[in-house]
Amino acid sequence: MYVKLFLLFVLLGGFFHLNKAQTTDCSNTCISRVRCNPYYKDLVWAVVDRVCRVFQNGCIFGNKNCMRANQCLPPMVAITKEKCMESCPRMCSRGAPPVCGWFPYTDSNGTTGGRDMTFRSRCLLDLYACRHAEALVPINKDKCMAHCPGSCSLSGLQVCASFSYVDINGVKRDRQMAFQSRCHLNQYACENSNGKYILI
Repeated sequence: MYVKLFLLFVLLGGFFHLNKAQTTDCSNTCISRVRCNPYYKDLVWAVVDRVCRVFQNGCIFGNKNCMRANQCLPPMVAITKEKCMESCPRMCSRGAPPVCGWFPYTDSNGTTGGRDMTFRSRCLLDLYACRHAEALVPINKDKCMAHCPGSCSLSGLQVCASFSYVDINGVKRDRQMAFQSRCHLNQYACENSNGKYILI
């Protein structure tokens, strides 16, 4: 008898809990009108979906938390760099869609800029950002490739180059390739390896 009553209370409690969760409206709970300076660097580290993410500064971190609140997602909590790096991606699977990131910087002369970088997957982008302690702004891959050479003529001297890349296990490797011309090399480098290569 007591067992049946206990089970009844458990079921009713679960029903009321689910009913309350289903009717909770958390849309527009946070309105962020702060425009953040992407070049001001004061890194904030947080684990999001079990992956270490790096944010350029507290303003950007706060805006992201505001967006999460509007999506009914739990807030991110800032932690130490060392603790966060324990959650850097270790291995990345194949077959994920390529992604593009924009990495803002300020050089020693105070000049600001940003690097567009394309990665074979979001996992590899997160791995790069985490291991190099660089914050990123995700952007559309087409924007990364907008500055790539459009088409190359068939004339020109053949060139060879060595490319560095990070494999799916996070290991840095080198690959040598031959191209019909310097233009073809630049086109490939821009679209596939962040524009970095060494002529050989």
